Amino acid sequence: MAFTSLPSPTSEDIEELLLIARYGELDELKSFIEKFGTKPLIKARDEDGNSVLHMVCGNGHLDLLDYLVPNYIPPSLATVQNSSAGSTPLHWATLNKQLDVVKQLVKLCGALGPSVLDVKNKSGRSAITGAEMNEWTEGVTWMVGVMSVDDSGDTAQETDEVVESEDVQVEIQDAEGRIAKLSVKDGQVEEIKNDSAFSSSPST
Repeated sequence: MAFTSLPSPTSEDIEELLLIARYGELDELKSFIEKFGTKPLIKARDEDGNSVLHMVCGNGHLDLLDYLVPNYIPPSLATVQNSSAGSTPLHWATLNKQLDVVKQLVKLCGALGPSVLDVKNKSGRSAITGAEMNEWTEGVTWMVGVMSVDDSGDTAQETDEVVESEDVQVEIQDAEGRIAKLSVKDGQVEEIKNDSAFSSSPST
């Protein structure tokens, strides 16, 4: 039985793939995979180093995320940083307040989940730091809860919500070493006033 090799996508095909991921076109994505296979899904980058997963997560396409990971894209791609800002797909999802995508991405990453939350971009900000600066309380609460549960010895995918009875305090640090302390109790996030000079504007 003869095997037919798949054609290699052109640069225009890769641009189209990234647009497909950006706009959440599942049928077109399936057609691309049928024509070119799955390798381009992992290697594709735009001029700023953003991957297919950056596009999917940043724009909240939960159906594409579920379709791609882990069947066609390994969970480890969630830790890949773009070249422009050093941001991961999780940074993008957090910037755009895509809570369902944040939850699912951490869950799909399995044992990698908590480490995805720790990755810092070129500004020294983790996804949690970015969420706090963007005043996204819901996202901060959930991510801090995941880290707390993981620290206690459970796995990240076993939690879907913050344990409301738990009083959690975490510290987040920016690139200049400034520390902001956050307290999470009963699902509410409060900043513990200190010398932090964090801005409230979002970071890409």
